[in-house]
Amino acid sequence: MYRGWVVRRWETAVSDIPDLAMVSLSDQNRHLEIVVQSLRDPSLRRWRVSFERYSAYRNTDETFLPALWEYLDESGQRCGNTFTFEGSNWDGTGPAHLPSYAVNARHFVLATLDDVIEVVSSNEPTCGAIEPAEPNSPPPGKAVHYFLPDDRQAVKGLVRELRVRRIIWKARKALRKAVDSAKRLSRKQGPG
Repeated sequence: MYRGWVVRRWETAVSDIPDLAMVSLSDQNRHLEIVVQSLRDPSLRRWRVSFERYSAYRNTDETFLPALWEYLDESGQRCGNTFTFEGSNWDGTGPAHLPSYAVNARHFVLATLDDVIEVVSSNEPTCGAIEPAEPNSPPPGKAVHYFLPDDRQAVKGLVRELRVRRIIWKARKALRKAVDSAKRLSRKQGPG
């Protein structure tokens, strides 16, 4: 999917923010807004990336992130959370299939912990700080992320919980097997 990309750093306020997660993506009247936040920032700062007009966009989940990071690392092109690239074939459809107003468009990428957001736009987007999250607001992103060594206790607790669940699952499976076996034996022996 990413092979052949020629990546250029897209300098934004979030280019080098660690552990970036998407809070929201809003598409209204060809105006695309993406709000992001760092999971580790104690001040809960947030940023908005806005595209006034765009030809196309797609948001793929973290399934594609390992391949993207691997390609960028192998090709020596890893340059932060935001970048542009040349060589896009937009999933095989090619630039020829984009609307005619995409002639001078650039392909922008915003990569977070859970998403790869790609936007084709002729207009330069804006990126700036907005109001921080409320202190008790839920964390952004689609998943809970744990960071070692900071969250070592939480990770240990999850491992314990998974082990207990596995034991319970095995016990239920063994019980179902025993019940099924008893039913089969009962049917073989017949009534009474």
